[in-house]
Amino acid sequence: MKYRKTLIAAGAIGILVLLFLILFDWNWFRAPIERYVFKKTGRHLKIEGEIKVALGFSPTIRIGKMRYENPEWSNEKQMASVEGLEFVPNLRSLFARVIIVERLRVVDGDVLLERSKDGKRNWVFGRSDDPEAPVPEIRSLTIDHGVIRWRDGLEDLDARAEVRTEAQDAQGKPQHLPTVIAFSGTYKDLPFSGSARAGSVLGLRDSGVAFPLQASGKIGKNSFEIDGTFVDLGQLAEVDARVKISGPDWSRLYPIIPVPLPHSPPFSIEGRFKNQGAQYAYENFKGIIGGSDINGTAVFTPKQPRPHLAASFHSKILDLKDLGPMIGIHSSGAADKGRGTVSSERKKGEAPAAPARVLPKEPFRVERLNAIDADITLKAGQIRRPEGLALEDLTATLKLADGVLTLAPLNFGFAGGNIISNITLNAKHDPIATQATISMRALRLNKLFPTVKLMKGSEGAMGAKIRLSGRGNSLADMLATATGEGNFAMSGGTLSNLLVELFGLDGGEIIKFLVVGDRETAIRCGAASFEIQDGLATSRSIVLDTADTQIEGSGDVNLRDEQLDLILKPHPKDVSILVVRSPIHITGSFAKPDVSIDKGGLIKRLDSAALLGLINPLAALIPLIETGTGTDANCVELLATVEEAQREAVKPPSRPVSKKPRK
Repeated sequence: MKYRKTLIAAGAIGILVLLFLILFDWNWFRAPIERYVFKKTGRHLKIEGEIKVALGFSPTIRIGKMRYENPEWSNEKQMASVEGLEFVPNLRSLFARVIIVERLRVVDGDVLLERSKDGKRNWVFGRSDDPEAPVPEIRSLTIDHGVIRWRDGLEDLDARAEVRTEAQDAQGKPQHLPTVIAFSGTYKDLPFSGSARAGSVLGLRDSGVAFPLQASGKIGKNSFEIDGTFVDLGQLAEVDARVKISGPDWSRLYPIIPVPLPHSPPFSIEGRFKNQGAQYAYENFKGIIGGSDINGTAVFTPKQPRPHLAASFHSKILDLKDLGPMIGIHSSGAADKGRGTVSSERKKGEAPAAPARVLPKEPFRVERLNAIDADITLKAGQIRRPEGLALEDLTATLKLADGVLTLAPLNFGFAGGNIISNITLNAKHDPIATQATISMRALRLNKLFPTVKLMKGSEGAMGAKIRLSGRGNSLADMLATATGEGNFAMSGGTLSNLLVELFGLDGGEIIKFLVVGDRETAIRCGAASFEIQDGLATSRSIVLDTADTQIEGSGDVNLRDEQLDLILKPHPKDVSILVVRSPIHITGSFAKPDVSIDKGGLIKRLDSAALLGLINPLAALIPLIETGTGTDANCVELLATVEEAQREAVKPPSRPVSKKPRK
């Protein structure tokens, strides 16, 4: 009986408590909550709506209209306002002195998240804005129509997102992505805007909830499309999304993407973006850069003191024009229509003006070279290039570490051989300190000048070794200060006899070969050696010796002013008539070189022929008779001066010869 009375009493008390909780006016808590919030945060909370509680092991609390004050350091008085708030607290977390909100639903909210330039954050709820202060953990969030604004003084970000929910489509079916977002703002002075659709529950922090997101928009002049799933949007804990990016120049992606890419023509690439622990990978991307196809994989690792990028790029057909912007050459003209800058201001039919200088002056960004470490490879199976340029393929390995960029090697397949460069740019110095070693290996004479028909039957190979060092933040400045040497060599092989006689202005021999057909003349040896000092390359020797003619040369190549001043003197070894042999001058700028015959020697011979012709027509031939004063060069001694270049001439190519390049 006593036990029964106790049970009845307990039940009655429970019913009374339940009735109290059901009938209790929860609005009584408005003032205590407002006072408590002010005591803890130093900011005022104003509750204007009703407070309702749905009891349970995980109670649901609903609060009507509220306004919350911003800290004093902000320019805006109000941090947040909502027409309705619904949340489910984790009661067990309170015993661990941690605030965890399992679900949070905001109706018609306007929230400003702000971080000042000195690191103060308006979401740190305490009188002392300690950067280490704990932040309430919100595990999932649903927003039914509202505005979220984000201002970050440290990241130079000012963003606004308008959010609404479309639970059903036009046919009344549930929406797979019911949350509609329209966003806009600026990031580091770059405007951005776009739209997105997402699930109704957004995963935050460590919630472990993956949510789908589709977004598209523009950042600066670049466009993007995203379709995938994200976990922890703030920290990108897990990402698996298709990402497409396009724009006029991928260097403009910096600093949106913290990778200092070089300049490029217009591009469009698409791939799969994933994270692998602390690494972020853009996998199996493919697309177009200018007129070149591109594919590969890139992995970005955030770390100190600099992030690291590992990437491999592959191209079946690489357009040579697309490499130009990467070293500061910006193409223009109708030939590039649709692929870059087009000169639309020229009058119809007017030829484009020749550039005053051809060496690129576009500066490398020193600060960007010091912003990241990188290991990158590039392979191109074929190169689309002008018909007269014998480029075939490309392999490059780039390493950037602590501000020092190394290309080792930069290997172009060229004329059946290779041009292999090892280049170091030290950006820890300003201007950049550069060192380069360039080897021309086994360049085949019959492929060296593809458009010169008289070279088609030639045999033999040429080699070269060039060493340079200089300072400058552009390729033009580096070459203008360059110091070093360049040596070129060839031995053995054959050349067109007609070509040699044309060079020597030997009319008699030219007529003979035109009548009976061209023949090949043996190349005994060839060598050229230049000393380079402060951008001026001065010849030490220039000799090409064939069985028929010896050609000697001298002069300068001014890399600083982009000027040529070379003279070539042919010395035929055989007797011939109708020879107006005279030195050949190569002058002018790199942009407009000029090849001319020495007028003094030519006029002297022609004048003598004319005077003698007045006496006797046959006597007019006397000044045009070549007695063959040319002699054989000492090839052993000559090639010894360019020994390294000679070794390069006889080395086998460093890769299999590719297919015929596409024009």
